[in-house]
Amino acid sequence: MTPDIPELEHHRSVGVGEAIGHGISQKALRDERYHRPFWGVRSSSPPDDAIDLVRQYAPRLRSGQVIAEAAAARLHGLPIPPGTPRGVQLLVPKGAYRPAARGVSARSIAAARLQPVRVDGLPVADPLLTWLTLARVYDVPWLVAVGDALVTSADNYPGLRGSRPACTIEDLARGVAGWGTMAGIGRLRLALPLVRLGVESPWESITRVLLVDGGLPEPEVNEQILHDGAFVARPDLLYRDARVAIQYDGDGHRSDRTQWQADIARDVRLRSIGWEVIHVTQDTLTEPWRLVALVRATLAARS
Repeated sequence: MTPDIPELEHHRSVGVGEAIGHGISQKALRDERYHRPFWGVRSSSPPDDAIDLVRQYAPRLRSGQVIAEAAAARLHGLPIPPGTPRGVQLLVPKGAYRPAARGVSARSIAAARLQPVRVDGLPVADPLLTWLTLARVYDVPWLVAVGDALVTSADNYPGLRGSRPACTIEDLARGVAGWGTMAGIGRLRLALPLVRLGVESPWESITRVLLVDGGLPEPEVNEQILHDGAFVARPDLLYRDARVAIQYDGDGHRSDRTQWQADIARDVRLRSIGWEVIHVTQDTLTEPWRLVALVRATLAARS
């Protein structure tokens, strides 16, 4: 019978060297019931998701190594673009060993920049440094989405972990100013002036940026609409002068009956006072030019 590895019951993964130290033979560690998410690591089960995969890398972390980029974004609960591959991205001090393996990459950075925070017991780049490192792999709209998430104080922003806001816009500006010629600096300079307060989901950010990128005026974000002094609605985005509201509908708007009914009632209230409502979904944003054309035509018809 293959011996148990006590740590697996509590931490889900363990380094092979540590397991051998517990008296587990190399032969036992080759047993098929142990999974091998990374070289030199055994786990009690395959990773549940991309976040769990990062956690299972813990036995391989060396002193000074810090989780960054998309791996850090996942642990902080920051926006992740659809299709982002799973993996572990690390920062290491300049001159230190840079691990390279299947699903693992590392970049060197000045040690003074590495001031990690602990998330689930792991050393993770702080939220600001995470945003800066994402500029190597994220495009401008998604950098704006992460920036919006970092500066929001909305308690209903989905998935975010830690305090809200995690940063101020001034913090982001100082980070960009100090990033020098590091990877992604051009995208950061484009994204920074587009970051806004009060955003409540990443897809609100993406929609707003795509509209502006398409040449349209920037809409207001999550502002109240009143009629005769009474509250009517607070749509995701709006063009007040033209009386056009734009609402992003995530899966919850479709699957949650209460939310669906509330959406209908909101639209009825808005249309009863002369507003037009445009609904946006994730599929809509795969062809942003169509959305831009629709909004442009609607604004023109109501000008």
